[in-house]
Amino acid sequence: MTTLLPYPQRIQRKRERGWRAPPNVVSVCRPGRFGNPWRVKFDPTCLMWEVRSPTGGVIGMFESRADAHKTAVEQFAVNLPAAELAAARELLAGRNIMCWCPAPPPGIPDREWCHSGWLLDNVPLLRLRCEAA
Repeated sequence: MTTLLPYPQRIQRKRERGWRAPPNVVSVCRPGRFGNPWRVKFDPTCLMWEVRSPTGGVIGMFESRADAHKTAVEQFAVNLPAAELAAARELLAGRNIMCWCPAPPPGIPDREWCHSGWLLDNVPLLRLRCEAA
């Protein structure tokens, strides 16, 4: 018999005194194996959001933070090697995942704001976890 367990969640990692990660959580923060190497950063000189590649080059400038985050997540998804996708299925299945990204603004799906939201939506076996009873 199969028992359906709760849907895995994205947890925001915090630097607050006394905060501890909940049980059954895997970090997908940089510089870890599943961290998103494409960084979103605000450039105060031109008042725009930039997305930087893993080598540090700017790949895009955006007026909206949401568009910058979406581009960073798209780059993560497009450039994630098949072997890493398979490893994610194996290592992250049925576990909550944690990264530094705050919750997205209203109306923006988590999968477009944070790569961990994309992982939850796109890596089979993360959405639904089952165990033999």
